[in-house]
Amino acid sequence: MEPNLRDTPLRRFNTFWWGLALFAAFALAAVVVKNFVADDVVDYETEVAKPRVDTKRKVDAEQAADLNTYKEVGDNKVQVKPDDVFGLGKEIGLLDGPKPSEMKHNRTFGQEPVAEDAAAQEEAAEESAEKEEPAAADKAAEETPAKQ
Repeated sequence: MEPNLRDTPLRRFNTFWWGLALFAAFALAAVVVKNFVADDVVDYETEVAKPRVDTKRKVDAEQAADLNTYKEVGDNKVQVKPDDVFGLGKEIGLLDGPKPSEMKHNRTFGQEPVAEDAAAQEEAAEESAEKEEPAAADKAAEETPAKQ
């Protein structure tokens, strides 16, 4: 390889400082544009967030007011009035016990069904079928005059 006669330490030094000066000039131009030219720019996210921030402040204020009605026990725990908790539970039906099923299952859990239970189930099925047959006949009788 032939050495490049134009590559000297003085040229390298000069090129480094011209590059640094050019970088600083662009940085200065960016600062000028950002601070002096773009002052009237409105941030879209900030404008859109204003209603959300207002709503959050209202909710936080309401929750703080509700929290202040209770007694602080310590360790970030709060003691509430039982009427507040159980009253709400009664209103929405959480404290009501389970309602008994109106369907008869005729089975003792954990055991196989007894033959008597199977016979009783067959009889119940026959009775329900008999109840449905007259209702179907009544419907057919009602529909027949309407067709004529």
